[in-house]
Order: sequence, then structure tokens, then C-alpha cells
Amino acid sequence: MIPKKINSDKTALNSVDDIIEYFRTNLVHIYYISHTKINLQNIHKRVNRFHYISLDDDSCNRLEHLNNLNLHQPGCLFANIVLANKELVKQFKSDQPSPNFVFLNYDFNTEKLLNKHQFKLLNPPFALYQELDSKIDIINIVQKLGIPTIPCIISEIKDNKDIESFIEKLGTKIVIQSPFGSAGEGTYFIRNEKDYLKYRDELTHKGPMKIMREINCKQYGIDACSTRCGTILGPILTDLVGNKYLTNFEGGSCGNEIYDNVIDVNNKIKILEYTKKIGNYLYTTKRFRGSFTVDYLLDRSNNQIYFGEINPRISSAGFLTNEILDHCSIPLFLFHLLEFLDVEFKIDVDEFNLNTQKYIKNRCFSQLIISNTSTQTLNTKNIKNGIWRMNDHSITFLRNADSIHDINNDSEAFVFARPSSQELIDGDCIGRIAFKKRIMDDHYNLTVSATRWIQFFKQLLV
Repeated sequence: MIPKKINSDKTALNSVDDIIEYFRTNLVHIYYISHTKINLQNIHKRVNRFHYISLDDDSCNRLEHLNNLNLHQPGCLFANIVLANKELVKQFKSDQPSPNFVFLNYDFNTEKLLNKHQFKLLNPPFALYQELDSKIDIINIVQKLGIPTIPCIISEIKDNKDIESFIEKLGTKIVIQSPFGSAGEGTYFIRNEKDYLKYRDELTHKGPMKIMREINCKQYGIDACSTRCGTILGPILTDLVGNKYLTNFEGGSCGNEIYDNVIDVNNKIKILEYTKKIGNYLYTTKRFRGSFTVDYLLDRSNNQIYFGEINPRISSAGFLTNEILDHCSIPLFLFHLLEFLDVEFKIDVDEFNLNTQKYIKNRCFSQLIISNTSTQTLNTKNIKNGIWRMNDHSITFLRNADSIHDINNDSEAFVFARPSSQELIDGDCIGRIAFKKRIMDDHYNLTVSATRWIQFFKQLLV
């Protein structure tokens, strides 16, 4: 295969240093379109001509047009609203060479709009994305790879008799998941008839569902990237789930931790091997490439690790993963870009992955993802992005910053909030608080310090 030359005379990049130099001199405009830029925070520092089209990027010279967009069009993605705007498209078309686009959320209409304007998509084809994103379709793939999954039933739910049948086969407590959904939306915990009645309208006659027995679980995740050289692995993260102060969804992810002994050695090896096996299979068999995340469930009753689900996209944990890898080598997302820009590169994947795991030793990083859990409309006008310090009764802004690495000690945190121009309703993400310390104890409960940060942060909302 003859590599497609984008802005370099080299036929291949043979080291991390080569990759760094390639992106430092990149001449192709790359746009990341998302409501928020936080998942790919600071990528623009590594990639020349990388731009954010988001509602929280102060440097975005297209904010004037963004603020005039109608963002409340029912069922319409932010990406499609942007790409349907004539003024924005006109500015995109003025770029030379023709720009490329990457998205957090996109669909078939996004692909049509890109094709219409002859823009290039730097994501997997949406049909493939949707296939892998399905919590039902992916089960057969991971089982064929020999990766353990929690015993489950795939079935449509018609009435209460079906629920009783599932309970008889799986146990008195079950978890039901719709094929698609994220951040806990589409996940239902059924422990009694009251729970079923509460969710009946959302569960019955909705097509096939995934029904599992509920386990006493601790959740983990890992960001990865499928490439021609193999699967690049990020560090393993704990997944804080369902905290009522952070999310309205019992199964909703609302925070992460990364530290050396995040899980016992045997299960750490399993997660790394399972993820590598999944990534290599996706690349060679499904022709999937680029960023993805795998969630795992640890049954605390027997220390058994199970596959949870695949998210074939940039994850909310990607902020931590990219920030950490940026310091020990290069952000994971740069490999995603290399794949979709069709750049030939060669690296020793095993060595890269080993260096990532070594970097975590004696280090700790974490984040809280805060959503509006009240019925009130909230605003962040009292919250400025940067480094904050917690005192006895409040948190105080210290200095401007844009990275978790700007934190100097345990009393400080990096705060990133949605713009004050937005009114945040029930369920909307408000912002994040990132630390260089743990946010959970060994029993999977929030620490006193993390709880106080949440409390003081919310006191600033109006």
C-alpha cells in the first residue's frame, strides 16, 4: 500500500518523535465538533490546525455563528446543526486543503452532510459504529474471542410474565439494558415488582433487550486504539457509577480513577489481554480502526472479571487517558488521527503499552463528572475554568489553567465547567473536577474530600 502523503515527504513514521514532528507541522485543518471539547482537551497543542467547534471553546473564532444556531431542534445532533449552517460551511470550505472532521456523536445524516460538501470523516462508518455500539450484537463477538460475559438472555419483553421468567432463570435481581444508550441511560435495575412497574413503558414491546443477573460489581474501563501496528492501550480506570450527587441514572458513569494498584495483578493482565484481543479483532476482521473503550465488571463475590460493553468512540474517560499519555509519550488520540489520515507509521506496540503502565506507578489521577441532578435550571457564571483550592467551607479559584498537570498539591483541583451562556436543565452535564489523588476509598465509596468538592462546587451554581 502506498501511503497517502498529507504534509510530509516521509513514506513512514518510525518513532514517537516522528509522530510528534508530523503533527507539529500538519497542514490539514481538522475540526472536532462536539458540545464540549473536554474529551479532547489540549489536543490542539500537539496537532497544528486542530480546531474545536464547541460551545465551551473561548478561542473558537466561529462562536458568533455557534451562538446564533438553534440548538433545540428535536432529534437533531449538534454535529448536524453545525454542518447544516451555511455560514459555517462557507468558512470550512475556505480551508485549503479541504478540511477533515471528527465527532463524538454522529449519525447517517452527518455522513450525508459531509459527502454533500466533500468533507472527510475521521470516524468509522456510522453503520459499523452502530453495530459495535449495540450491547446485544457485541456479545457474540466477545464470546467467540473467549472473553467471559455475565450470563444473560437476549429477548423482547412483552409483560410481567417475561420478567418472572427471567428472574427464575437468572436470579431475583436482574439488570435490563436496551441495545443503545450511554452514561446509564437505557439501563434498568429490576429488584422487585415496583421497579418493573416504574420502567414498564420503557421496557415492554421495545424490541430485543439484554437481560443479566445483577452482580455485586465494581466497574472498570480502558481506552484503546485499533491500529495497523496493533492495539494501543491506555491505563486501566475505575468507573464511578450511579452516585446520586453526580447523575440521575443508577448505571450512569460519573467519574474515574487511575492509579498503580487499581486492580489485582491477575485481573489487570486479563483486562489488558482481553482489550488487545478485541482491538486486534476489530481491526483485522471488522475493519474498525481508531478510538474505542471497553468496560469491564468485577464480581466482588468471587473476583471474576467480565466483559461489560464496547463504546466505539472517544469516551468521557478520554480526557484523563489523553492527558496522562501526553506526559509519558503522546496522546492516545493521535493514533486515531494517524489511522484516518492514512499515514504509514511503525511503532513497537508492546513497548509503548508497557511504558504507559510503568508511568502510572506512584501516580494517581481522577475526575468527577457532574450533572444537574435537580429539577432547577442552573448556570455556571460563578465558576471559572482553572485551578481551584478547597478551604474549610468553600472552594476558591487560584489561577488560569487548562490541564490536570497544572495541579500542584492535594488541596488543588482542575475545574472545567460548561459556559455561563448556557442554561443547564435536569440531566445536563455541568462540568468536571480533576485531581491528582483518589476520589474513592477501597470500598468504592466517595472520599470525604471528593464529597466536599461536589458540595462546594454545586453551591456556586445559580
